[in-house]
Amino acid sequence: MNRYCLLCVGLLVAMMVLPCRAVMEPLSTEELVMAADAVVVGRVTAKQAAWAPGHSKIVTTYQVLITEMVAGYLPGSVVEVQHDGGVVGEVGQQVSDVAEMKAGDNVLLFLSPTLSGSTAPASRLSKNTPGGICHVVGQAQGRYFISADGVASKRGYDVIGASEKIDVKLSRGTLVAKIRALWSTKAVSAP
Repeated sequence: MNRYCLLCVGLLVAMMVLPCRAVMEPLSTEELVMAADAVVVGRVTAKQAAWAPGHSKIVTTYQVLITEMVAGYLPGSVVEVQHDGGVVGEVGQQVSDVAEMKAGDNVLLFLSPTLSGSTAPASRLSKNTPGGICHVVGQAQGRYFISADGVASKRGYDVIGASEKIDVKLSRGTLVAKIRALWSTKAVSAP
């Protein structure tokens, strides 16, 4: 009985001390394309966390300078990308598997619009939508980091199941070509 209690206490302490991340269902590039309203390559120019209206949660907003519109449409050359969580002063809220970025990161993002003041998905983007805030489709799975040598890679999340369907690391050109090919079938199959 004593060993069992010690084991339980040890596991409880380990769970409190070790960082934990949520485990996500893997999303293929095709699934990300089908769920996205736009896909962009860009450079993160700014990051700011602030309290959401009502002071109920912290939201982090990134400014991303669009260097290439891969698929879909976004007005302007800068997009704001938002996710729940962040640090304001001495208060922090951590949300598992969000698409964390920092100023200077070169990224490829699968995006959809967000309702004003929240990170909940909004209606589809259109050429009549002036600006607005987007979220990354599939959380961290919808974000690729682009290295200086042109390699697109994913990191910062855990998946359960068929992880082989995820394009984890490939050349930027190969990824962009794949997205555009999938996007063209999306446009044809749309109602």
